[in-house]
Formats: sequence, structure tokens, C-alpha cells
Amino acid sequence: MKALSSLDLHCMVGELKPLEGSRVDNIYQKGKEEFLFQLHKSNEGKKLLRVLVGKALFLASHKDEMETLSGFCMLLRKHLGNATLASLSQIEPERIIKLVFEAKDSSYALYIEFLGKGNVIFSDGKGIIIDALTHHEFRDRTIFPKQKYAHPTMQYNAFSLEADYLSSLLSSTAKESLVKCLAIDLGLGGLYAEEACAKAKMDKNKRPAELTAKEQSALLKAVKQLISQQPRPVVLMKNDAVSDVFPFPLETIGGDYQAFPSLSEALEHYCAHARDAPTTSYDAKVAELKRIIEQQEKNIALLEAEEQEQRRKADAIYANYAQISTILDELKAISRKHSWQDIQKKTKGHAIIKGVNPREKSIVLDIAENKSLHSRAGSQGSCPPFFHLIPSERVLLDPS
Repeated sequence: MKALSSLDLHCMVGELKPLEGSRVDNIYQKGKEEFLFQLHKSNEGKKLLRVLVGKALFLASHKDEMETLSGFCMLLRKHLGNATLASLSQIEPERIIKLVFEAKDSSYALYIEFLGKGNVIFSDGKGIIIDALTHHEFRDRTIFPKQKYAHPTMQYNAFSLEADYLSSLLSSTAKESLVKCLAIDLGLGGLYAEEACAKAKMDKNKRPAELTAKEQSALLKAVKQLISQQPRPVVLMKNDAVSDVFPFPLETIGGDYQAFPSLSEALEHYCAHARDAPTTSYDAKVAELKRIIEQQEKNIALLEAEEQEQRRKADAIYANYAQISTILDELKAISRKHSWQDIQKKTKGHAIIKGVNPREKSIVLDIAENKSLHSRAGSQGSCPPFFHLIPSERVLLDPS
């Protein structure tokens, strides 16, 4: 799954705004990459905000197994339990969501970053970091406790773009194509940059500095239309499989679109059915343990079947133990006077003596279940005179 773009987050924030005013009932963690905030909204009841670190956030319809309880999760529970979610916003145009909580005596902020592998940073009301899911030192900012939280800042903001800023961007960018300029410098991402070019009816590979004033005006209009477009959440289907999720259908991407009432429902459906849906390290570990258990259960079943087979053979041998012992004694005596090749020839085709191996000096006897040695031996009229015959379960006997 691709991480949510800045535009995706913009649409999601609009959908999640009604969560403001909710009370925090509990916070759960699954592996290192997933959190679930259980909220309670007056007159509406329980709400579940699912956060896939670095990938997505949305309202979930149910709570999965959430067994991990890290020190960071415990810290959030300690400070945010029964706190009120005062505000939920995007630090535009960055891919960062800011949650502000009001507790009894303090206020806190939770920054959910979708940059790189993602991060969750917890700070006090003044922006001083209390702790973070991942500590990291960047060239221009530091994510460590007791440090002031600072986020990256893009030069151009697609959500407040005006003609003069767009003109400045197009004339100063180092990107060789319009689509790359919009995707990277303006932060739209590749798919939405291509969509903006298509809406403006413009060659996406055109050099940005070559756009005329009329073309710049058309492009500005296209970007504004894209950003202000009313959400119509869809999941993209390709070859009858879930492929991607968008806040609205895209002209530039073909395929079947399945509509959903909300972007949260579309994302939840995607996560449940997509082949590349995000999985946590916890999920991977559980799947591996399940695979091991299934294999062990199969091995146990095979061993139990083998045990029953060997027990059956042992019972048959035990029932004829005296006769088998006598035969082995006689066979030793016979082998002193006759070669094993002679013994093999004399017993060829016999109903009970199933095989003779001269090299190993061994014989295979067929011991039938629930049949005594004497009853089987008495029926073998063609038995060589120096053999007593043994009913058996294909048992290899070595008289030496």
C-alpha cells in the first residue's frame, strides 16, 4: 500500500473532524506499527481511530487483537486517558496530522508523521517532546525527548496556492518536467500531479518554465479543482483484485472503481483485501507462528499414524513370538548347511515367505493380523520341509 499523500490526508481530516470533542477511553498498540485510539463521542458512542504508522489513519468498524503494550503506549495511556480530543488537523502541506488533547490539568499534542517510515511524536502543550515512537536525528531537526518539536517545511503549499506562487515555482524549479515539479515541489505526489496535468489538458512532460501565462492559469485552476473536489471515496479494482484507494475516481487511472460511503470504509476494505495491504511485524510474527503450529500438527498426525502402524505390527509379532523365535533358530541351523541363494530359490512364490535377501541374510515374512501362526502354516501345503511359516505384517527378520 502506498502511504497516504498530502491530498489524501487533507480529505481524511475533513472526514475525521467530527471526532473533535471525543473523550479518550483507551489506547491500544499492535506490533510497533499500529495504534488504535478508542474514543467516546457524546450521543454517538464509541469511535475507533486506527493509525498505521507511516501508511494511513481512518475510522475502524471493529477492534482487532491488540496485544502489544510498549512503554510508549503506556505513556500515552497515562497522560491521555479520559482526555478530550480538542482538535484534529493537518499541518499543511506536510503529511503530518496533529491531534491536540486537553487533559484535566495539561494539554498535549500528538504528531502522526507519514514521512518516510512514519513516526508518532508526543509533546506537551508547548511542543516540547515527551517521547516518540522512534527517536531520530535529521539534518534540520531532532526527534528526542526534551527537544522542541519541529516539522519539515515545504516552500510551496498546494492548499493555499495562488498565481504568483505558482509562477515563482514554475520559473525556479530544477525539475525537468511539469509532472515532477507538481509531484515533488508542490507535494501532490505522482498520481495527483498527473491528474492535475490531465485536468489542465497539458503535456505532463513539458518544461515548467515554458508554460505561458494562459497555461499557468489553466494549471492553477486544475490544482484548485483537484484539491477542492468533493470526496467520493473509491477502491480501484484491477483484474478482480483490490489495487488502490482514492478519495475520488481519477481520470488518468483506468479500471473498475468500487464506491464507498466514506474514505475510512474504503481504506478499511483495502486493508482487509489488498495483496499489498499494510501488515505489522506483529501480524508477520503471528502468521509465522500459525504456520509452524499447522506444520507441527501435521507432523503429530503423521507420527500418531506411524505409532498405530508400528503398534499393530508389534502386536502381530507378539502374538506369534514363540513360533517366530523357533523359526529363527531353525533358519540359523538351515543356513549352516544351505546357501542363502538356495533358501531364496526354495521359497520363491510362497504365500507367507515374501522375500529372502542373500546379501543381508534376512527374510521377510507376512504375518496376518488376528491369525495364529499354526492356522496359517497349516494352509501352506507347498512349504519347504525345513521351514515353519509365520503369518506377519511385512516384517523384516534377521536371524543372525
